[in-house]
Amino acid sequence: MIYKTLLASSIALAACAPGASAQNFSGNLGFNYAHPSESDDLSATEYFGGLEYAINRNFAIALDLSGYSIEDVDATIVSSTWHLIYHLNETASFGAFAGADVLASDTEVGTVAQSLSFAGLEAGAEFGEGEAEGYIGFSTTEGAEEDFTMFGASGAYTFAPAFSAIASGDFINADSADLSNLAVGVQYEISGGPEIYGKIGRRAAEDDDGEVTSSYVEIGATISFGANRGTTFNGRSYFEQF
Repeated sequence: MIYKTLLASSIALAACAPGASAQNFSGNLGFNYAHPSESDDLSATEYFGGLEYAINRNFAIALDLSGYSIEDVDATIVSSTWHLIYHLNETASFGAFAGADVLASDTEVGTVAQSLSFAGLEAGAEFGEGEAEGYIGFSTTEGAEEDFTMFGASGAYTFAPAFSAIASGDFINADSADLSNLAVGVQYEISGGPEIYGKIGRRAAEDDDGEVTSSYVEIGATISFGANRGTTFNGRSYFEQF
């Protein structure tokens, strides 16, 4: 299902750009594996890809897709994010995004699908040996039982040839609970190849009954391609913060 969705969405993006050459496109593919320190259960693997089309020097459109596989959870989980991007100059970009998370699970009465949607604004910049991006988004699901606000930031700083320190923080304020996901790590870029990384993180959920926390270790790899070597912004997901 994930691969069919990726193929169909890629065709849709290409159809929006008649006459485009390969030089107009860039993107990335990758995966990561997160293992909670408290238990072997609920280890999660994420497969993701992004494709960006440069309309001209200042404007671009992009699509990010992610699929999740969680140990001991019989469900198909997919996240998608569309971005409309404005490049202010060579180092600063602004964007608007709209996305959705879909969870499909098998039950005694058949497959049941649940979805939620969101939209927001984002910005990113490069400065010297570093880069950073941030975003804020809101629930746009019609008839949802609760609303939420999502926001966060991530960054990287190159401290040695091919090595970078990375950090991220994501937060969700919902009617029923507040969620957070903080992580730090190190990334290594193989010359002409993928970027591999490892990081440690801490997730937390707080509601009227108190706070529950979980630490985790994550490893992953990303390979970028195209004229801009990847996409301008990361994908967004409400589900990923769990």
